[in-house]
Amino acid sequence: MFRSLQIQILIALAGLISIIFYQSYLSRNNQLLFIQNQALASQSVSIIQLVHDLERDVLDLQRNVLIYRETASQVSAQNFYDLMSAVNQTLIKFESQYNVEALESNDSETILFMHNHLKDYNENFSDVVNGRKRRKIIFEEVIQEDISQIIDLLERPMDSGITASNADLLKLKYHFVLAQKDAYQYLLA
Repeated sequence: MFRSLQIQILIALAGLISIIFYQSYLSRNNQLLFIQNQALASQSVSIIQLVHDLERDVLDLQRNVLIYRETASQVSAQNFYDLMSAVNQTLIKFESQYNVEALESNDSETILFMHNHLKDYNENFSDVVNGRKRRKIIFEEVIQEDISQIIDLLERPMDSGITASNADLLKLKYHFVLAQKDAYQYLLA
């Protein structure tokens, strides 16, 4: 009887020890899974922050384009180029943090589309800036000079036999000054 009691205790003890080992094995696996999930959650938060930064910077890009259209200030143009650089860096950082190979083809196409869209946006803005500079140069060097020469001609006494009344000359001068004002307004628009 003593022997059978001893075997029963050993079997019960072995069962309890195996349950403890199994419990510790499950606990360790749960802890590893928890750590992996925490890392994934942290990576997700980081990626969400990068996406938020991209959205904010793209909106700032659009805002700076509108400001440039209204004011043609060099500050807004420089802000645009600085933001464009920041957006490109953020997109590269996003690609490096996020496993691009694991992306679905639709997601990788979206990232490629974003790169192409930013490149086109930058080129279009550069074209607008260059066009505005050319327009200003044309106005200052061609139109303004021509208007000044016409006004100078009107102010000189007439050498030929053609005479014009003072009122006619004043009307002509008035219309040229009006045309000059309209040209300035065109430049500001």
